[in-house]
Amino acid sequence: MRGDPRALSGVRWRECPRPRHRRTDEPEDEEMAQRSLSLLQDETGVLLAAASRAVVSLYRPLLQPLNLTHPQYLVLLALDEEEPQAVVDLAEKLHLTPGTLSPLLKRLEVFGYVSRFRDATDERRLSVGLTHAGRDMLPVIWRVGDQVRRDIAGDDVDDSRLRDLLQGVLDRATAHEQAHDHADDHEDEDAADAGQA
Repeated sequence: MRGDPRALSGVRWRECPRPRHRRTDEPEDEEMAQRSLSLLQDETGVLLAAASRAVVSLYRPLLQPLNLTHPQYLVLLALDEEEPQAVVDLAEKLHLTPGTLSPLLKRLEVFGYVSRFRDATDERRLSVGLTHAGRDMLPVIWRVGDQVRRDIAGDDVDDSRLRDLLQGVLDRATAHEQAHDHADDHEDEDAADAGQA
């Protein structure tokens, strides 16, 4: 018995039967799979991510004839609300980094919809505004937004209530993320101070 793992275990072998491999189509597995799927569907983050992808996909066939992407469409809408805007402010409003926004603006500038220029009071500050062609495009993209809102809201959903709810979710998630980043910054500073001590 020397070297026999059954002897070294200190447990009689007959008390440790090998597990039986169940078929994946057994009732227990089906029930577990259904439960896992139900839990996944109840996860708010999963639903929000799936809804976001689905809504963006509704814009695609409407924006494609205009040769616009969804992010470019959002830039034009943001400039419709306020222009000119500093690029850094526009990026923050759209929840993008300036580095991500820059190629979008370059493309829209090639199309002739926007123009970028240095702020007269601070040449380090780059601003962007709509051109005449960009303003002429606004009624067209308004209709795109109206169509998508009708598609997703229908007649049974209060559009303003849905928008307020989603804005609240976004605000709370953003505040939580910023608080987490702030705490991480303090931890890094404390670690640096400890290293210098």
